[in-house]
Amino acid sequence: MIDAGSNLLASAAGIVPGTAQFLITAPWPLMVALFGLPPALAALSRSRLHTFAAAIMSLLSLVLMAQASTGNQDYSLAMIAYCGAVLVALGSYLEAQRARDTLSQRQEQDRLREEIRAFLNALDQRTLVIDRLAANDSSPPAQNAGHGQPETRTSA
Repeated sequence: MIDAGSNLLASAAGIVPGTAQFLITAPWPLMVALFGLPPALAALSRSRLHTFAAAIMSLLSLVLMAQASTGNQDYSLAMIAYCGAVLVALGSYLEAQRARDTLSQRQEQDRLREEIRAFLNALDQRTLVIDRLAANDSSPPAQNAGHGQPETRTSA
């Protein structure tokens, strides 16, 4: 079990410098795209604070990666800063998405409440009309012996 964990750490340690070296030697449009991705994603959330944080962390990771490529320093701090920038950007984007979903749910609830209110008002109006009709027709209808034939009245 311990050997598996050591092997995983050793393989991860081998990936980080290779990835960082690739990023440093990549063409500048790819560098701009990769390091500009976290601030752009955070900008979609329309949060200035998250956009600023992602931009600072992305710039910091770029500087640390450039500094590590000139000397024999470790790339891990640069990769951690870049991963932090990506996490801040994703978190802010998901938070904004959740806020939009909550807003649309509240609007739907308000619409349904208004429909229920209109339905209940119509029901109250109908009940009032029925009550008025019942009050006006409080005398029972005359019973005819002929069942359905008109009542004949005699005048005296």
